[in-house]
Amino acid sequence: MDFYFPYKQYLWRLPVEQYPAVQLCRDKVTKYDQVQAAVANYLELGTLSPLVGHPLYSVYALRWEGLDHQTGDPKGFLNGTGQTPGQVTENYDSVLFSPDLSNLIYKGPVSPTYFGSWRKQPILAAMGVVLQYRL
Repeated sequence: MDFYFPYKQYLWRLPVEQYPAVQLCRDKVTKYDQVQAAVANYLELGTLSPLVGHPLYSVYALRWEGLDHQTGDPKGFLNGTGQTPGQVTENYDSVLFSPDLSNLIYKGPVSPTYFGSWRKQPILAAMGVVLQYRL
């Protein structure tokens, strides 16, 4: 808990104290022993499937080759290792239900890492009190 006691003496007007409030929030999974059975589990909404080295709630995308010039179907990768993407395929069911996590690309955290606001606090009777509680 922070207590803030601004004091300014003005006899003819109401003074206002202004200050920014900025918060930084970052988290990272350091250990998680359970690995999901398929890539699709990491892409579903409402499920918690953490990967070590990334935030608990993260956004992932699939690595892909582009669109097929003839049919317009998306082309993905299957059976890659590490940074090597693997073989090109148009069978997205085999990509989604594969246990190969090398096709997942981390896009960022779900929740914002920075949050801020600008506060104005009027000072009554030449003294004001601002009470802030942080979790």
